[in-house]
Amino acid sequence: MVAGLILCQLVISVLAAAMAWSLARFSGLLDWPRRGVWAAAMLCSLALPIIFMMDSWQQNDSTSTARTLSATPSGEAPTFALRVVEPVASSPRSIAPRPLRDPTIDAPSTSKLALKLRVPVFPQWDRVLSTLWIASSIIALCLLSASLLHVSRLVRCLPQAYADDVRVLVSVNLGPAVFGWLRPVIVVPGAVLTSEHRQLVLMHEQSHAQARDPLLFGALLAAVALAPWNPVLWWQLRQLRFAIEVDCDRRVLRAGIDVASYGRMLLQMAQLEHRLPLGALTLTEPVSQLGKRVTIMTTELSMRERVRLAVIAFSVLGVSAAIAARVEPPERARGTLVTVDGTQNVLGAVRSTLIQSGVPSPAEMAARSRTAGSAGRPGKARSAA
Repeated sequence: MVAGLILCQLVISVLAAAMAWSLARFSGLLDWPRRGVWAAAMLCSLALPIIFMMDSWQQNDSTSTARTLSATPSGEAPTFALRVVEPVASSPRSIAPRPLRDPTIDAPSTSKLALKLRVPVFPQWDRVLSTLWIASSIIALCLLSASLLHVSRLVRCLPQAYADDVRVLVSVNLGPAVFGWLRPVIVVPGAVLTSEHRQLVLMHEQSHAQARDPLLFGALLAAVALAPWNPVLWWQLRQLRFAIEVDCDRRVLRAGIDVASYGRMLLQMAQLEHRLPLGALTLTEPVSQLGKRVTIMTTELSMRERVRLAVIAFSVLGVSAAIAARVEPPERARGTLVTVDGTQNVLGAVRSTLIQSGVPSPAEMAARSRTAGSAGRPGKARSAA
């Protein structure tokens, strides 16, 4: 079960990332916000595998019951379905013949294009994977909590000041950034207060706080900590952070700020020595990400390039959606389905099923114990003599 859930989440995460990349490209062509696309992709990657598999299992169980009841002719006694768990053999010698299953339950799919995630059911794998999953999630949540406590302790010790009627906290090498998920505060280095780009820095950070970007990023960061083994989720989180910064740049530039001045401000802030704790939104990014932001702000695409990018985006979106429509979750392990006529004895049917499965009856177990006891008596008598 756990192995199937992990595989299903990886596949859905990849498909959601591909579709989000396509929609983000298309949103950029129309100058629309991008952060909602990546946030939706991360939520789908986390929630859809669980919902998908639970719905599939319930549907399989209801289908089996419906087929069993529909097989009963009208006017006859009803037929009941008993599901008996097959025993697990402890050694190769004690392997019992596998009973026949209902062919209507395990019938293969008739579609040749259907992708089916079939994961073998190994209980020892489930135990190991469950332990690793829980341990990694606990470690990730502990690291995130420690980082938040460290940031809150640092922020409490910082002196506050007012720059252009905006309350800020002044640090030495922390920021410029917005800290706090529920009550965001702006933290800037002391050098920013005397810089010529002070107003642009404050506008950028205020835009983050007003759009509730720290809350969105922090909530999804905590959600990723529930499945830290998934590398696709971490990549989606990085794309979400980049989309948040691009959307913030777009809001600031829409206020009438000159693109050249704003770009020079980003380059100047990137040269400052600053630290960024986990979970905070900063003005600057790594050089590669910062270069992409400047390119997005300064590049004006022609109509031909827009059409080409739109075709690529919709092609990736269509292929990903087609694959997602054909993916089926792994089926849950099922026992032997036995149909019992209503006029028969239910206990007798269960007894016959256990005999077919290789499980000895109580009478046979008692006979074996008596045989073993009688075989041991002569030895005791000789030893007494």
